[in-house]
Amino acid sequence: NSGMKEYTFASADIRALEIDSGAAEVKLLPASDHVCRVRCNESATLKYRVWLSDGTLHVERQRKWSLFPVSLREDVVLLYLPAQDYESLWIKSSSGGVAVPGDFRFRVAIVTASSGGISFAAEVTEEMNLRTSSGGVAVSNASPESMRAAIDVLVSMAAKKNARPAALLGDMLELGEYSRLMHDQVGQYAAQMQIQKLFCFGMMADIVAEAAIKKGIRAENVFVSLDTRDAQGMADMILGALGPGDILLVKASRAIAAERVIECMKKRKARKKRG
Repeated sequence: NSGMKEYTFASADIRALEIDSGAAEVKLLPASDHVCRVRCNESATLKYRVWLSDGTLHVERQRKWSLFPVSLREDVVLLYLPAQDYESLWIKSSSGGVAVPGDFRFRVAIVTASSGGISFAAEVTEEMNLRTSSGGVAVSNASPESMRAAIDVLVSMAAKKNARPAALLGDMLELGEYSRLMHDQVGQYAAQMQIQKLFCFGMMADIVAEAAIKKGIRAENVFVSLDTRDAQGMADMILGALGPGDILLVKASRAIAAERVIECMKKRKARKKRG
């Protein structure tokens, strides 16, 4: 029978997550109780193996051969988890996107989405590795340290794919009297790491942009929007500036909600395809 199937586990038994979703989109969501729930659509040709072993929750897509295509509506895996600390997160998705909200904290997070986008807001204390071949990456848990770490990930990813690194950097909030200095340093670091195109989003955008230009990024490759309410305007700016071979990082504090920019970009691309 086709339909949504639910698997449940006691959250106290779960320390790590390993998810190989195939083409399915993966969404982590905060649970309202202390029970972990995995929900996915299954059919005669599409099954998931879900099991708990030595503290690791495994989710593995198992596709049977069929002459008939499977509806795209089936391509989602929902994981409802208590908002707490976890040892590690490993996700692999061949074409679906990955969304991890800021309710969770991991020691290590490794996420690969071959062609889907990655939206990541969880805190990672030691190692974070986010990889996508053609989708965007949005990291929305911003501090000066995490900004630099995300830029490092972007540059490494771009080098492996022979691509040009581009970044949308939004405001880092709650830095107090050090805010201007910290945003200035992030702009300098973006230039130092040879970001090719820089999009600055928020009230501190001018500070980041000026520092980046002084450190060596060409002024014509730096774009500024002070109004974070205008996600569509920033999306249009990015789509107008990026070309084939560019890979984009999106990073800002959660309150900036920079993922709205990615959504606007996706919608505009979809409208363009429809013609």
